[in-house]
Amino acid sequence: MPDQDYVGKEIYIGSNENKVDIVDVTNKSEPKLISTFLYDHQYTHQSWLTIDHKYALLGDEVDEVDPSAGYELKSDAKTRTIIIDLTDLDNPKHHYDYYAETKAVDHNGYVNGTEFFLASYTAGMRVLDVLNIDQKSISEKGFFNTFNDHHDHDHGSFNKLSTRQQDPGDHIGKKGESEAFNGAWSVYPFFKSENIIISDINSGLFIVKKQN
Repeated sequence: MPDQDYVGKEIYIGSNENKVDIVDVTNKSEPKLISTFLYDHQYTHQSWLTIDHKYALLGDEVDEVDPSAGYELKSDAKTRTIIIDLTDLDNPKHHYDYYAETKAVDHNGYVNGTEFFLASYTAGMRVLDVLNIDQKSISEKGFFNTFNDHHDHDHGSFNKLSTRQQDPGDHIGKKGESEAFNGAWSVYPFFKSENIIISDINSGLFIVKKQN
């Protein structure tokens, strides 16, 4: 924990739709709000800490789409990750925004070592190198695209496996009809075997492993 004021404390970092709340939950019967991080939110969805707990990598689930246009991807959309500096938990600061070359919505992401494994819906799983995050330098080092666009290609049974109504995110209405919310929903990169699990809303479960 880089903030020495909270060494030994149990800290909750909550992505709460329009903000990030940082809460001391050491005393379960009396949680204490430490601070709130605000930004140009659309839908504050999920964050994960770097190994040294200095930064939180935050994903906003709606900033790449246009709600007024049926939640379709913006023409100039690039997958964005918001990096929060947690050096001072009483005053979290915006470190910088990383924009990927992928035109996709980001969903669940997890840090393992110096790598950030990000489920990016129609762009599949992206693996980002966060070793130089201090210098505001993040780069993609690998990916696995689980998503099959059955509107453009025939993938046999893949386009028959799942429907939008089975999305665990419970996307309904216009959001549920948007193609932008198909594809890789989550990823798990913490097995000792180094196998990586990817769950795809339409195509099912994938088990992959990094190539040398």
